[in-house]
Amino acid sequence: MKIITFVLLIAGGLVMLSADPTEARGRAFCMRGRGIASRDCSFDTMAQCRASASGRGVHCMANPFFKRPAR
Repeated sequence: MKIITFVLLIAGGLVMLSADPTEARGRAFCMRGRGIASRDCSFDTMAQCRASASGRGVHCMANPFFKRPAR
């Protein structure tokens, strides 16, 4: 049983490492939950993110992969 758990943890880690950061570029702010993969980068403002995060045990942060469009 320990070996199966270990293999599943390693496989999950490899999936996280292979995730494409461009997929998270989305918008300027992200809501992040407890898990590594639980990130929703669909917010234009911190206020929008905080309103969605309220009461859910998650927090908001600036999206580290967001690139502002050139003007």
